[in-house]
Amino acid sequence: MSAYQSVQNSAAGYSLYSSYGVRVGRTGREARLARIRRERERARMIRRAKALILAVAAAIISVTVLSGFTGIEDQKKAVTRYYAAVTVDKGDTLWEIASKYYSAEEGSMHSYVRDIITFNHLGGYNVSFGQTVVIPYYSAENNA
Repeated sequence: MSAYQSVQNSAAGYSLYSSYGVRVGRTGREARLARIRRERERARMIRRAKALILAVAAAIISVTVLSGFTGIEDQKKAVTRYYAAVTVDKGDTLWEIASKYYSAEEGSMHSYVRDIITFNHLGGYNVSFGQTVVIPYYSAENNA
């Protein structure tokens, strides 16, 4: 064995070279250290993957909660606006007629009556016996 190989062997504590100066591979200690490094790296990658999956799941859950998702699709029917021609009977008021056709889609009752007045070009809240008033209303009955 040459002096150079002898120095290498004694400094590192293990043999990397054969007596012919050719590297022969890892010793038992090197192999153990390499295996430990691989296991630590694999464990670190698994921890990172778990953290990423947890973060994505938390983001999905928070977006779902904030958007108001209940898991059940809204089963609202499509509503259509229709118009009815109503002849005023004796003693009827515009508010009574409007209350028969009023629905939540109209907004407030007051704004609904104002819309009827505007639509029919009425001067105010007063209607006369026999007068025909066109009443807008919403309904989902005739939708297919």
